[in-house]
Amino acid sequence: ATANAFMDNFAKSRNRLALSGKRSGKTVSINWPLWKEGGMQIDQSSIAYLFNNFGVDVLDTQSGLQAFENA
Repeated sequence: ATANAFMDNFAKSRNRLALSGKRSGKTVSINWPLWKEGGMQIDQSSIAYLFNNFGVDVLDTQSGLQAFENA
């Protein structure tokens, strides 16, 4: 969460610089959930807890890659 908050603020700051002509391009910050096939694995009961209490589900690789491409 801390890393995501940092990247969100970095993207906002850098995009402001781009609008003022001090940088070019557009910076995008993506707040990923846990990836199903990723390196940070949790047990099934934790996955169920996250989904039931927060509506957060694990992300499969194909959907994650498609989201990345869309962004």
